[in-house]
Amino acid sequence: LNLRGTSEGVPPLSGDPTDFSGASFTEIEIETDVTAIGDKLREFATVYNEARDLIEDNSGFDPETRKGEFFAGDSTARIIDQILSTTLVQQFTFTQSTVFQGLAEIGISFDSSGRISVDDETLEEALIQDTSAVKRLLGGDPNAVDPNDPDGVTGESGVMTALADVLEPITRSGDGTLAVRDDTFDTRIESLEDRIDSFERLLQGREESLIRRFTALETSVAALQAQQDFLFRVG
Repeated sequence: LNLRGTSEGVPPLSGDPTDFSGASFTEIEIETDVTAIGDKLREFATVYNEARDLIEDNSGFDPETRKGEFFAGDSTARIIDQILSTTLVQQFTFTQSTVFQGLAEIGISFDSSGRISVDDETLEEALIQDTSAVKRLLGGDPNAVDPNDPDGVTGESGVMTALADVLEPITRSGDGTLAVRDDTFDTRIESLEDRIDSFERLLQGREESLIRRFTALETSVAALQAQQDFLFRVG
């Protein structure tokens, strides 16, 4: 919010406290900073596109080298991407009438590559037309009342609150999707390290066994050579 106010003075403390005939009044104008809202939405679009590009750029597979990128064959990344995009394109309805029910109506849409594009002109027009409706679309209405239960305040989700709801079980520490994936990878890494240690011990044992056999063979060859030399001398 931007707060702007003017004041020409205050009434004196002395005299009749109910007499405001000589007082001047302060005018305060409160307006929503539409520029800040637009900047935040453009920032969100940038971050979302960067995250999607990260998944896309690391999901390929090279048939020549038969090597895949980090996310190749990983369904988790694709599922998360699908959940996010589905949440962002859905329509939202509110008990309180609103002119906007989807991001496309305020200039935010998906292009053919699945990346978010922002139509600055449409966004600015929407913010000027009904800033409250834009805010309700994005943040929902936490004070919405269920029409079937007037005594119960249930609240209604907007785009960003719905996005936060679907991200919470994914990013939650401990038992969240990504945390479980991390634990799974850690377990696999530990298992591979144990197998490597086992192979190294096996190879070391084979090496020591071969050294002993080679040493014994050298000793036998030396003994045979000595015996042959002796037979030549006495013969």
